[in-house]
Amino acid sequence: MPEIYSAQNKAAATIKTCADEPIHVPGSVQPHGFIVIIDGQHKTIRLCSQNITHFLGLTLTDYLSRHYQDALPAALHQFVTVQLQEATPLLATPSPITINGLLLDCFFRETGDHWMLECVSTTGEGSTVYDVMRNSNILLQSLQGSINLQRLCQVVAETIAQITGYDRVMVYRFDEQYNGSVVAEAAASHVTDFFLGLNYPHTDIPEQARRLYLRNRMRLIADVDYEPVPLVSLHAHMATPEATDLSDCSIRSVSPIHLQYLRNMGVRATLTISLIKDGLLWGLVSCHHHSPKPVPYSIQTQAFLLSQLLTSQIAVQETAEQYAYSLRLQPHLNHLLSLLGRNENFKELHFSAAPQVLQVADATGALLVGRNRLFTNGAVPDSAQTE
Repeated sequence: MPEIYSAQNKAAATIKTCADEPIHVPGSVQPHGFIVIIDGQHKTIRLCSQNITHFLGLTLTDYLSRHYQDALPAALHQFVTVQLQEATPLLATPSPITINGLLLDCFFRETGDHWMLECVSTTGEGSTVYDVMRNSNILLQSLQGSINLQRLCQVVAETIAQITGYDRVMVYRFDEQYNGSVVAEAAASHVTDFFLGLNYPHTDIPEQARRLYLRNRMRLIADVDYEPVPLVSLHAHMATPEATDLSDCSIRSVSPIHLQYLRNMGVRATLTISLIKDGLLWGLVSCHHHSPKPVPYSIQTQAFLLSQLLTSQIAVQETAEQYAYSLRLQPHLNHLLSLLGRNENFKELHFSAAPQVLQVADATGALLVGRNRLFTNGAVPDSAQTE
């Protein structure tokens, strides 16, 4: 019996901070699917996830280091062959394939010098084209009325909550430093705590995680208490986490720190969708559930499409809101300019008395430092703190 080597990154469990985690190379996957890594030149199976035997039967040595056509069931090796023959292989859209009575959503991707076959267990239940049209029309009808960006985010959160059945759906928006705030929230009737309006530091989602959100725009965790399934190989040099980049793998194993963060919130399952504007991460749609929740890919995709409708409107809505704000601001600015244009001492006569000073700055208080004194307007610290 040949020795089988594990590629699981066991050091990840000892890392204390999110920023230090190599989250793209965990060397393991979530157990609701399996992956097969095929050598780009020889078409042999370099690695596979250990649970391939659970889905396909036989033993690991029946798959490892063998040509994919000899090792995989006919339906799977035919799928792989078709993808290899395509000028542009199917990268993002799954093909449903039934193996041993089990329906699998199958993806095929190029990654480095090898190919990745990813098969995810699914129920076959999901949305139809009519569901997609109906739920998209809800959002499109909202756009025809008078709606601002916050309300649009709320409509998206409510619609995604309805079609996915998650206990909570939030729209999370980043500022320029990637600190985040919850700008919309839809929660089930049994939810008693709410996150709308809460703010979170940029350290909650470190830089390498944000890079992955740009690259892999939809991410499902079916159960935070899953046991990671290692990738295995017959060759020790292949059985290292760094040898296989799982950035594009939808069932890539998750950071232990992030899983504990979710447990601390009472969350057992999540779906996260990236909101991207001008190539940058604008925010996230974050779906939480208080019990394990596998979601068919067709339902995930419907939520993703609604999120993309939102991102298509972000720039339009932001421009409209900025224009409306400038219209509200202009009379206040004109009044201040008229005061400044007089042959008068603006600081002495007008700074403290003019409410337009605060309205132009969108502030509740202002200080102007003169040569010998301070001029104040609105709510400011007392003189002991400002002198």
